Amino acid sequence: MKLVKNIFIKIIWLILILLVTFNIYNFVSINVLKKDIASINGYAILEVVSGSMEPTIKIGDIIVINTKKTDYKAGDIITFYDVNGSFVTHRLVNINDTKMTTKGDANDSADEEMDTKNIVGKYVTKISGAGKLMASLKNPFVMLLILVIGIVSCLLMSTDENLIPKDLTDEEKAYLEYKKLSKEKPKKDKDKKQEVKEEPKEIIIQEAEVIGEIIEVSVEELETQEKESLILREQLKEELIQELKDELRKEIRQENKNKTNNKKKKKKYYRNQNNNQNYKNKTNNNKQQRNNKNNSNRQNQHRKNNKGHNKSKNQTRK
Repeated sequence: MKLVKNIFIKIIWLILILLVTFNIYNFVSINVLKKDIASINGYAILEVVSGSMEPTIKIGDIIVINTKKTDYKAGDIITFYDVNGSFVTHRLVNINDTKMTTKGDANDSADEEMDTKNIVGKYVTKISGAGKLMASLKNPFVMLLILVIGIVSCLLMSTDENLIPKDLTDEEKAYLEYKKLSKEKPKKDKDKKQEVKEEPKEIIIQEAEVIGEIIEVSVEELETQEKESLILREQLKEELIQELKDELRKEIRQENKNKTNNKKKKKKYYRNQNNNQNYKNKTNNNKQQRNNKNNSNRQNQHRKNNKGHNKSKNQTRK
């Protein structure tokens, strides 16, 4: 956090220095050196106040021009002096060694033919909507306000509540605190002596009574807090006991339920076993009856066969 604050303060100081430098340079170039335009290494900035080049360049934009350019051709955007000596930024339509013709992108007709000596520079780029900011920065009252706000904000961010710089080392802070205390201590001692001398006995008695009342109130509050804590403990005990009882009841119910289920399962098992045994016995009886019936049928058939055979023997004998 401290590093971020330091970086932020440095950025504010850098912006303030650049703004002040720009305004001083602009003022000296135009008012002292009597130049038409203030440029740095051939580059200058101008504010657009008309819409003749819309939509390429709009009102309120800031354009950057290069005043050292010498090679111009048709289609380039240039800044030149018009007949009245004002700056005009239009597009080149035609150019030769001495004469040129220009036209605004938003205009229907071309401008009057002019000398190429009137060319100031070639359009490089633009900053959209920055014209109002540039005009306000040129106002001395606005610049003074920005300077005051920037300096105050930097001071507030770089000092503490006692207006002591935050970047001091621990030794420097301790030394400043020692000097401050050494100055304030004699004054405090004098003030205390005067107060002790001037204070009557009645005030001391009243203060003692107030302190006694405060102690009584604090004791009562402690007693009430202890009572409340005891009540809460009892309530917690009762709740815990009730929860344990409920859990035991649930366990007993579950055990009873499991026992009844086991009994039902055993009964069902024995019943199934009996049914299976009865079924087996029944099937065995049926089989025995069938076998007996088949045996009796076989015996009867055998007897019939024997009787027929005996009859045939008797007939042959006769």
